[in-house]
Amino acid sequence: MTKKKINVEIGKRIHIARERNHYTQEVLSEKLDLTTQYLSDVERGASGISISTLIKLCKILNVSSDYILFGDSKNKTLDENIRLIKRMSKAEQELINKAINTTIEALTIHEKNE
Repeated sequence: MTKKKINVEIGKRIHIARERNHYTQEVLSEKLDLTTQYLSDVERGASGISISTLIKLCKILNVSSDYILFGDSKNKTLDENIRLIKRMSKAEQELINKAINTTIEALTIHEKNE
């Protein structure tokens, strides 16, 4: 049987997200109420994933469906952003840190004024 390219791509991203969360296939399949074999098939692209399972998977792994389906996400998780920031130069990291500190300060002031 020929694997669909989209299933292979989605499966790879599920595999990556699972490993980033330090779950084995056994643990994640139990949380999703799936067999380990089915999760393995999904990760290899041999099977597709249902929408309801995708939703549960995204919640458990704290990852966006955009990332799983398309490989990129405009709304990255904190962990995804941290990984990207770690690859940047020190100057870029300092700039981002200043922006975060300014944003937190602005939010704190806003909360005090409410």
